[in-house]
Amino acid sequence: MEKKWIIHQLERKADNGFVVTVHWRLTMTDTDENGKKWYADTYSVLSYEQREEDIILFEDLTEEIVIGWVERTLGAERIAEMEAALIANIEAQKNPPIVSGLPWGTTLTAPPVVEQVVQENPEEGLVP
Repeated sequence: MEKKWIIHQLERKADNGFVVTVHWRLTMTDTDENGKKWYADTYSVLSYEQREEDIILFEDLTEEIVIGWVERTLGAERIAEMEAALIANIEAQKNPPIVSGLPWGTTLTAPPVVEQVVQENPEEGLVP
């Protein structure tokens, strides 16, 4: 499985550029032996409070730096829990625990399409 962190948005203080909020997503993708891709993700937001020693100029930030912040804030245990949940989600997509159908093989068919002619009446607008 392939894991990927994505930073979607940063919110920062206007006066000094300190990032106060990080919008992030963690994705997991798996490709089966037939080339079919399976995908699961989680999205969240983290908030930060400014400390003088933490200042990095906004223009000097990289996605890798911000991902590092997210990983340190969440911690290894929480990240492992999220990864396990995403993997379980993908496995459930591959092998659904609940399926639907009828044992007697009845196939549902779509109802017939009924066409409706619409005429335009200049005084009243569209009239069926």
